This record gives sequence, structure tokens and C-alpha cells, in this order.
Amino acid sequence: FEISVAELKNDYTKNDSLANAKFLDKTIIVYGKISKIDLENKNVTIDGVLNAIVLKNNDALKVNETVKIKGRFIGYDDLFEEYKMDECTILE
Repeated sequence: FEISVAELKNDYTKNDSLANAKFLDKTIIVYGKISKIDLENKNVTIDGVLNAIVLKNNDALKVNETVKIKGRFIGYDDLFEEYKMDECTILE
């Protein structure tokens, strides 16, 4: 799957059970704007709601830059109201 963060959020808003069946524990490609970078924890936040843990830091990343990442989607966190991915790589 290749999907924007906004489309992912929309799918979960419509029907979270269906979205879980479609995305959960699957490798997907997600794109959006970087809203926060935490190099120390290898963490990139996209569109303010997707928290992605990257395999290796990329010093070239900048806030407000559009990025495309590939990784495993591990779900939606109700408590923090954010989507989570791990084992991510930044695609050029």
C-alpha cells in the first residue's frame, strides 16, 4: 500500500476494524510533511499524527519537508491519538 497520512487517518475514522485488517502489521509506504524530528530516538513525526521509528538517522531531513517512508504499520494509539510505524526507511 502507498497512502498519505491524511488518507490513513480518514480510513481509521470511517471504520477502524476495516482499516486494521487492511494495514495492521503490514509493510506500507506513507507520505506527508515532517512535523517533528527526534534524531536521538530515531523518531520522525509526519503530519502531526504519524510517529515513525526509522532504522537509521538521516541528517538531511528537515521539518516541513515532504517525505515518503516505508515501514511496518503497528497501529493506532487511542491514548496519544497517533498512528505508529516502526522499522522505517526514508525513500528518496
